[in-house]
Amino acid sequence: MRMAVGKEHAGEQWTDVLGWEPDPVTIGEDGFAMFPCPGTSCAIFVNKDAEGRDRFGKFNQDIYKKKN
Repeated sequence: MRMAVGKEHAGEQWTDVLGWEPDPVTIGEDGFAMFPCPGTSCAIFVNKDAEGRDRFGKFNQDIYKKKN
């Protein structure tokens, strides 16, 4: 999905804090970038150097697993 995050972020690298998307996204000079996300999923991209991003951890992909 192509989204605008603002020209003030031009050149920044953003990554998915949930860990689904392994590749970084570079924000263009116009403040837009293409953010990949597979169908039936979600991704949360933030600046790779953002303070506090390490507190997200990895998404529990077994969240929908049936418990016995």
